[in-house]
Amino acid sequence: MLLFAIGVLWTIEVADKLFFDQQLNAYGVRPRESGVWWRALVAPFMHAGFAHLTANTIPFLILGWLTIARRIWEFFFVCLLGAAGASALAWTLGESGSVHIGASGVIFGFLGFLLTRAVFERSVVAIVLALLAAALYGGMLETMVPNKPGVSWEGHLGGFAAGILSGWLLARKQARP
Repeated sequence: MLLFAIGVLWTIEVADKLFFDQQLNAYGVRPRESGVWWRALVAPFMHAGFAHLTANTIPFLILGWLTIARRIWEFFFVCLLGAAGASALAWTLGESGSVHIGASGVIFGFLGFLLTRAVFERSVVAIVLALLAAALYGGMLETMVPNKPGVSWEGHLGGFAAGILSGWLLARKQARP
């Protein structure tokens, strides 16, 4: 499933480059533009070229694998909530006239989920997965503040917050008798 998702991302980027001259990127999230809620669904699939997609592929693969390692439906839940959170915050706080694209909001959702799940669940497996995620990708948390032009800190922060919510919700669901 994870490799299929990555294949879809790469297929869309190849098609965008070969047939659409990167024009599909215009369908990303545009802050405070009304009537285009559906862009939240497609923005994670759009990337600003192969360098952008390559930068997202490895963390998507690794953090996605750590997320999917226990339950496949949790992967889908975190993906959807991460994309929604990233899009919502980018739409709310993003600079007027900007366009927010890329899977990084979902990636930050994975990271937030893994870290939060360990805190609430306190199982050995959850803690090991969180420590692994933190060791590999904890450094990317610095991109959740406005310090790099062209980087959607709003999308990163929104995805991470949605990942925290996912971890809390799914740990509570697990804890119910």
